[in-house]
Amino acid sequence: MPFHPNRRKPSPPGKKLQFPWWHRLWLAGLGAFLAWLGSYPRNPANFMYWNWHRQPVYPNSLAPIGAVLMVVSFIPASWMERAANRLLR
Repeated sequence: MPFHPNRRKPSPPGKKLQFPWWHRLWLAGLGAFLAWLGSYPRNPANFMYWNWHRQPVYPNSLAPIGAVLMVVSFIPASWMERAANRLLR
């Protein structure tokens, strides 16, 4: 429209990322559960589980995924926002 400077409508200010403590606690709990499930002793003949979609889930992959989720729950929200802004530029 002609009344905007440079004929471009200004974008609204960005919304600040919020990562409250209960979300962090939920994420860390989920990570701990997955790490426990991945390290749980199992029968060597059964090297995978089947989820409700009948897809194989390998327990050896659950432990690292759980560890990553626990680490992500400790990252400050400002760091995540800065990384997202850098990737979206």
